[in-house]
Amino acid sequence: MNKEVRVALEADRRHRVLSYILSSKNVLSNCRDFGIPRSTFYRWRKAFLKEGKAGLFLKKPVAKSHPHQILPFSSQCWTCRNNSLLPQWTKSHSSVNHMI
Repeated sequence: MNKEVRVALEADRRHRVLSYILSSKNVLSNCRDFGIPRSTFYRWRKAFLKEGKAGLFLKKPVAKSHPHQILPFSSQCWTCRNNSLLPQWTKSHSSVNHMI
């Protein structure tokens, strides 16, 4: 069985468990019967209410920030932006590559 099929089956299982628990109204005992924590049930319910059945599919984690992220591109190099601070570089700067 390939990964796509397993992910689809898991999403279908989550949908069936979620539907059953929501229809019975007894979250605690049903979560115990299915062997899932209540926090997991509420996380699934939140995803289902937000995105529908597509919210129950496994998603890759996305980092909010990365310590080695690339800074946005600047149209000027550091020397060009700061040539008022370093006036001795302004004349010879034309031979320097514009690296950020």
